[in-house]
Formats: sequence, structure tokens, C-alpha cells
Amino acid sequence: MLVIMSAVLAGCGMVPQAAKALKPAGTQNDALDNDAVDLSTYADDGNVPLQTSAELRARADKTVDLGWLATASALTRVLPGTRADRPAVLAAKQRATAASDAGQLARANAVLASEAFTRSALVVAHWLDKRDPATGLIANLRPETGVTGWFYQNTGADLYPHITIGARLLMPSRYGEMLEVLNAERRLTAALPSVPDDLLLPGGQPAGNAAHTRIFGAAEYAKDGLLPLVERLGPDPWLARLREMADVVIMASATPTRRGSIPANSNEVNGDMLQVLARVYWATGDDRYAIAAERIGETYLEDVLPKTAWLPSNEWDFEANEPVGRRRLRLSDHGNEILLGLVEWHLIESLRGEPDVPMHRAAIRKMMDRLLERGRNPDGLWYRVVEIPSGKVDQKGLSDNWGYIYQAFLTQAAIERGLPGGEVERAERYEQAVRDALRALPRYAYYPWQRGEMDGYADSLESALYLLPRLPDPEAAAWMDEQIAVLFGSQGPDGVVEDNYLDGNFVRTALLYGLSLTSGAWLDPWRPDLLTGAATSGSCLEVALGSVDPWTGRLHFDQARHREHLRLPFDYPRLNEWPEGFVVEAGHTYEVQDDGPGVRTTWDGAALSAGLPLRLEAGAIRSVRVCRVG
Repeated sequence: MLVIMSAVLAGCGMVPQAAKALKPAGTQNDALDNDAVDLSTYADDGNVPLQTSAELRARADKTVDLGWLATASALTRVLPGTRADRPAVLAAKQRATAASDAGQLARANAVLASEAFTRSALVVAHWLDKRDPATGLIANLRPETGVTGWFYQNTGADLYPHITIGARLLMPSRYGEMLEVLNAERRLTAALPSVPDDLLLPGGQPAGNAAHTRIFGAAEYAKDGLLPLVERLGPDPWLARLREMADVVIMASATPTRRGSIPANSNEVNGDMLQVLARVYWATGDDRYAIAAERIGETYLEDVLPKTAWLPSNEWDFEANEPVGRRRLRLSDHGNEILLGLVEWHLIESLRGEPDVPMHRAAIRKMMDRLLERGRNPDGLWYRVVEIPSGKVDQKGLSDNWGYIYQAFLTQAAIERGLPGGEVERAERYEQAVRDALRALPRYAYYPWQRGEMDGYADSLESALYLLPRLPDPEAAAWMDEQIAVLFGSQGPDGVVEDNYLDGNFVRTALLYGLSLTSGAWLDPWRPDLLTGAATSGSCLEVALGSVDPWTGRLHFDQARHREHLRLPFDYPRLNEWPEGFVVEAGHTYEVQDDGPGVRTTWDGAALSAGLPLRLEAGAIRSVRVCRVG
């Protein structure tokens, strides 16, 4: 039965609660795939049981039926003879992949992307409708305290950015509401140089958090909230607020080291800020950010790592030069941030030709080699926690952030391969480690990432979505197509996921997945009855389009966002990037073949980047081929 979720989502069906069983594709590891094996015998932090593979498969089974989608009536035309269910569409995709048929692959991708975008839109609409009218903020409840508010490390870091990106791509008429949220957040918080405090409802009054909590919130908001907004949507208005967060954390830094004060004593906050400072430096060219990053980077590479056998401890007393609390390194969230941050900063100092680059590169190599030696299981996936300095595994569960860490290895590989003093053999070894992990993924179907929680699946799938554009692996891609169903199965029949700040991560991963199926192309304005899918063929992009009802708008292609939005020196792997698909660039010439009107036209990249004007007729399936020719 169809229900109206909102005016924008008219025609979307109710998300089904149950459907026929989905059989896993590919060879499975018996210890993981056997339903008789009760993985709840393993526990995570706090002795919380893990979900079994059978329970996770049951969650995926709820998403088999695709007949609820507004595009379901077009399925027989886009994929003739294919049932409106996930196994049938995935089988069609596998046949097209095996036959190297880009046109058919684009059509299968269009169906899968339709689901990803529709599911995202349902969550986006839910949170737009929940916006607090008195303050203008979006806010979430903290069940442990019963308090509702804008929490910088949660609402600002996880929920707000991805609801905003979803609104821009899927509900552009409501994007202005999310810009108003930014204005409200800036208006209600204390003026600089005060570090912003959480804002509580009703009224948006400050929470009165301690300084270190506020610094953590600002760092998280900058790295996980504002960075993806700049990466995906561009600098205006996000870069200005990102720069303010960087400035205020620099000014408030009060953790003493022999090089001066840095933001915190933790891997997480300092790693967050290394990533933020690196990208703000590239975006602005302001040396203050490189200098602040250098102070953190040198402290870790020269003072901390030599005392910990090259594995950074979660927390560190920089005056006593010894760990604080338990001597261990979290390779999951809340710990691995420092690994990515150190490499991202090292790229800056390498390109600037700083004198200490050889010493720092030697330290980073030792850190990364030690991680490879002690931090992975035999399949190349990262454990959650290891002890310092022994490297002994403290928790045998696997990190759902496995791809984040491998982004650091790919960036370091680029440094080793392309910059003076690099070692090509080392670059190849680091890249091979990533390939090994991707190749192992089919053995981890229905694995309980982060206890099998929605957010664990969102992060694990995000990991693959970051790496696959750089190191394609067909079997890993098929794993992602299959396992996305576990994430989607977290969504209720009314379209709501968890109704908390982690809903933003559901939207993030669903959008990343959908855009991977369109090679970064999207129709504007989007509607739930639209079909968009794509596949590359050499220097060309095959796009499959369709609409249940007549539609007029533009087909947009991806751009070199790393350069245009952040002025990065090249598109290096980094956390919170939105991977670029088929890029249309000014200064190049493109040939567009449209089988609708049956015409072939030539476009300058600057003009095409503004979008290809289109009219889609009701029920028609259309193909557009775009080739770079000069």
C-alpha cells in the first residue's frame, strides 16, 4: 500500500517490513556464514553481545522486495524480464558486468540507485520536518540524559551534514532550510574566540560543558560535519564556518607539549584537527594552519611514537611523556583518526619541502609497518584494539573503520611513489595490503560490524565506497551490493531509521552508494519516480535514464571537486571525501549522444558542467552517452 511521506516524496511506497529470503552471493567463510554459529558468544566493549549472521541476514531479507519504489512500474522497461526484487536485479547486474555491457550495467545500476536515493530522501524529509521552529535548529534526543539539543559532536558532526547534502541533492527546494540551521547555530552560540557550547532545547541555551568537551565537539563538527559539506557542496558557506572552528580550536589549545600547546591529549581530537588543518591550509593557503598542524605532527612523530614501538596510545601525557589510562590503540572509531591525520600532514610538509621530511617519513614508515604487522587479521582486516607497546590484540572483533585506515596507506603510497625520497616498492606493498583486504570482503558477509548495529554497517560499507574507486575489485563491489541490504534493513516501514543523530550516517552511506551507481551524475530536481544509473566504458559514460511521469530538468555530472572546492594538490585518499565519479572539466571537449532525440552534440566542459538540459517523457527509458574527446 502506498503512503505519502511528504509532498516531495509523493509516490514512494511504504518500506516493506518483510520479504522472501535473500541468498548470499559468492563463497562464504563457514565460520561466518553458518547460521548455526552463534556469534553472540563474542562481545564488544561493555560486554554487549554481537548479533548473529542469521539475525543480520534476516534484516537484509526485509529489503528484497523493490515493488514499493515509485520506479517499480518502469522496471519491466529498464530491465525486461527482471522481477522487482533485489536478487533478480543483482543477477542482471552480474550478467552485464561479466559481458562488459556498459549499457545494461547502467540500467541495473539505475534500479539500485533509485532505492538508495529514495531511502535517503525518506530520512531527510523526516529530519527536515522535525526542525525546531523556535530556534531553527535540528536537534536530537540524548536517551542517556533525556535532554534534546544541538550537540556539536553528534548533531553537528553526524546528522546535520548528511541531511544537508541529502536535501541539496534530493530536495533542492528545501535546501534553504538547512542553510537556516547553519545561521541559527552561529547566532545562538557564543561569539569567537569562545569555543562553541552545545545548545539545548527549548530556547537554545548553552549546556555549560567543560572546555575539553567543547574542544572535542568543535573538532568533531569541523572534521565530520563541515569537511564533508565543503567536499561535496563547495566552499560557500561552509568553508567560512570550518575556518572559524579551526581558528577557535587553535586559540583554545591548552594541552602542553615541549613545542607549545596542542588541542588535546587524545588521538581522536588531535587526529581530527590534523585532517581539518591540512585541508583548510590547502583551501586558504594560510600558513597558520600548516604551523598548527606541524606542532601536533612533530609531537607525535618525534616524542610519542619512539616510546610506544610506533603505535600511538589513545591518550598521552605530553609533559610526563607517557600514556594516560589503558595502554592501547583503538583502530576503530575514537582512535584511528591520528593515523590519517599524520599522513595528511606529512603530505603537506613533503610538498613544501620541509627539512625534517626524511626524519618524519622514517617515523611514519615505522608506524605503518608496525600496524601492518600487528593490527590485522590474516585476511588483512583491522582489529578493533591493540595493546601498546606490544601490539597484542586486545579485542579480536574487526574495525568497521577498516577502509579509513587504508586511506592513510593509499595516501602514503602516493607520497612514496610520487615525491622525492619515496620508495616505489613500499608504495606497492601498501597498495597490495589494501587489495588483500578488498579481496577478503566476500568472506565477511553478514559480519557483525560494531555489534551488527546500523552505524557499524554504515561505516564498513563507507570504507569500501572510499577504496573501490581507487582499486576496483569486482567481487568486493558485489559484496557491497549484497551487504547494503543489511544497512537498508535498519530502516522502518515509515522510513525512519533510529530517529537519532546516527541517521545522518545512514543517509551518508546510502547517498555515497547511490552516487557510486551513477558515477557521480544526478538529475536536478530529483523525484522518487526518476531512474538514473551509469557505467563507464573507456573515456565514455553510459547513462540510463527514465521517469514514470514527465520530467524537465538537468542531468549534472561530477566535477573535480578536490581542486574546485578545496584546492588540493591532487585527489589524494582522505576521510570524509565524496569520491569523484565521471568528471566533466572546463578546457576539455565532450561529445554527447542522446538516443531520445537521436542527436549527437559537442560541448565545452565549462558549459556541460552546468548540466545537460533534458526532458524525459512518461514511461520512456533513455540512454545518454558522454565521451571526452579533447
